[in-house]
Amino acid sequence: MEEQQYIDYFENLCRQSLDINHEVDGKKAFFYLDNPDNTDEIDNAFRNQIQYPAFILDAPAGMVSGNGSANYTDSPVGSFTVLCQAKTPEEVRQARDRSKSIGISFLARMNKDARENKIVAGKRINFVINDNAYEPMNFPAHQLYGYVFEFLFVCPFGFSSDSGTWRDI
Repeated sequence: MEEQQYIDYFENLCRQSLDINHEVDGKKAFFYLDNPDNTDEIDNAFRNQIQYPAFILDAPAGMVSGNGSANYTDSPVGSFTVLCQAKTPEEVRQARDRSKSIGISFLARMNKDARENKIVAGKRINFVINDNAYEPMNFPAHQLYGYVFEFLFVCPFGFSSDSGTWRDI
């Protein structure tokens, strides 16, 4: 799975979601953090025209595995955050509840899309729904509260030394 395919998949989900209204009325609700140390885009969005609830996708890390056989996999480990606005303690609880519900609905959609081979057209990408962690994420200075969710894709791929890549092969 290429990085742009990863981004496109989630941005499209945010366009289709009735909870995350990305690009409705010209407002963005989807943001991609390709560098977790550089949050300028998010900070600017907090100050400007961001649509809430907001969906923030982090760049994936991952693992390459041989699984002890000839079946090699690339397994991107990713995370996304769903944030809602809240001012009072009661609104904070409601924002977290809504964020959790939205995050779980995204995990369910990812599971459905994986079963139907719809994550990336023409590629088999498995979604591992097993002990997917989530934890609170808060930006009290911006009155934003929600959850970050972790997930794992498993993507089979060919693993070989190609003579077109090495001078000595």
